[in-house]
Amino acid sequence: MTGQVIAFDNETNEGWILGKNNKKYSFHIGEWLSECKIVVGQKIYYEIEEDEARNIQVYKAIFSFRVDVCVVE
Repeated sequence: MTGQVIAFDNETNEGWILGKNNKKYSFHIGEWLSECKIVVGQKIYYEIEEDEARNIQVYKAIFSFRVDVCVVE
């Protein structure tokens, strides 16, 4: 599932995620699998277990595009 971090407390190492389904899920830093630090507003992938977010990873969009170049003399 995808969503975004809406709150994180560095003292308790706990936070909240808002899912695309508009439901809020709590999480603990132990479920954070990405190497980058937690930032409010980050888009993430996660799983839900017992109404808590698990296996949280930062969402990385992959883009590809094509560029046609035409040289006019």
